[in-house]
Amino acid sequence: PTAHPLFHSDRGFQFTRAPFQNQLKKQGMMQSMSRVGCCIDNGPMEGWQGLIKEMRVVLHSQVASYDELNESICKTIDYYINQDPQKRFNGLTAGEMRQEAMKGNIKNCPIAPNHRIEKYWQEIHEKKIKEAKKILS
Repeated sequence: PTAHPLFHSDRGFQFTRAPFQNQLKKQGMMQSMSRVGCCIDNGPMEGWQGLIKEMRVVLHSQVASYDELNESICKTIDYYINQDPQKRFNGLTAGEMRQEAMKGNIKNCPIAPNHRIEKYWQEIHEKKIKEAKKILS
């Protein structure tokens, strides 16, 4: 009842248009967009969507209509949240992990470092230093 759904997207034209933003408001949703020039912001969500697509094919491979596809996606997401224990959560499901976090019982989410993202940000940092040195010389 107190939840405020968040719609996150890139900055594609369809997501920045007033009709789309008005529809989100009508639905009681807040909008979140990746930062300008930082497409990597969407990486975690893109990865999760890929995982859900793969899981859906395994769990519900036979779909014959849009309604069946929609139902299979909803069931797959429910499975991921409530029934799929994850090693990175020490055997808890994503839903159990969230419940513990909401109670304040979990201080850090055990997400493994992503070396590609770390390398990306290191390169950005180095470029900024290089540009600053050019300006100062």
